Amino acid sequence: MKFISVLLLGFWATVASAYDFPARYSVIGIPDGDLLPIFAAQDDTSDVLAGYVFDAKSIEVVSVSADGIWGQVNVRDTTGWVTMSSMIKVEDDMPLTLACFGAEPSWNLDLSDDKSSAWNTPETRGDVQFTKSDDKLGYEGKITMSETSARPGLQVDFDAKLTPAACTYPNTENAFGLKIEILLKGYTGFASPEGDETVSGCCSLRP
Repeated sequence: MKFISVLLLGFWATVASAYDFPARYSVIGIPDGDLLPIFAAQDDTSDVLAGYVFDAKSIEVVSVSADGIWGQVNVRDTTGWVTMSSMIKVEDDMPLTLACFGAEPSWNLDLSDDKSSAWNTPETRGDVQFTKSDDKLGYEGKITMSETSARPGLQVDFDAKLTPAACTYPNTENAFGLKIEILLKGYTGFASPEGDETVSGCCSLRP
């Protein structure tokens, strides 16, 4: 049994590349009514920050420890760790929403497979249509500004590129595993004299 455990740890360390995470997981193996604890550190004697119910689904695991035993998750405005032996990966073909955001300037872009997608800044709001590349790292599409936007009816083409990498966002200790860079074509909402804008930020996986 000890030998099998060593092999399993080696397997995790091999397959857990940057492109495997972040990913969505569901809780398994926890008795009905019990909680899977979220620890403050990679140590089951550390403080318990919160817990997932026994049937929790579509939890974003941002990264895993080098030995594959622990998965990093966001809880409130910080991060914690859960045991990966109590988690199972959600199938890749399940609908996904990417919640992307940036600061200075402030913007939000939601890209959803099965829900409405939207662009938001303090001054503009728009509906989004898009297609994505086979590797799911490239997006292109169009933003149509709403009637309540500062630029009603304006249509803005965009290209977006995701990079699996650690990403930080101001005023939170949450961890994010995806960076995004967006080229907004012909958009002057952030006062670019060239008429194009490039913004960057982080993305989180949502159910």
